[in-house]
Amino acid sequence: MTFKKQTRDQLERHIRQTAGDVHNIVITGHAFSRMRQRGVLAREVFACLQTGRIDLPPEEDMKTGRLICRMQRYGTARNLAVCVGLDDDDPKLLVITVIV
Repeated sequence: MTFKKQTRDQLERHIRQTAGDVHNIVITGHAFSRMRQRGVLAREVFACLQTGRIDLPPEEDMKTGRLICRMQRYGTARNLAVCVGLDDDDPKLLVITVIV
């Protein structure tokens, strides 16, 4: 089944399981820049992907065809959102940007 046909629960489960091994997470240059700018550590991004929730509907990136999911994690110190791209042909999670 392609990612675009999966439910939010199925996508969350896939992202959490895949993020369980940090070697499956690829952080783009843009995301690194935003992390540095916003003072977000890599371990926070990993934790968001491993325990976060998809609250907004996933969207297809018209340029790349990836399904973009916004994983959100609400914490006591701050809330964090990580936009991750899913590609049916690539098992890794592509971190596109990080929002606080």
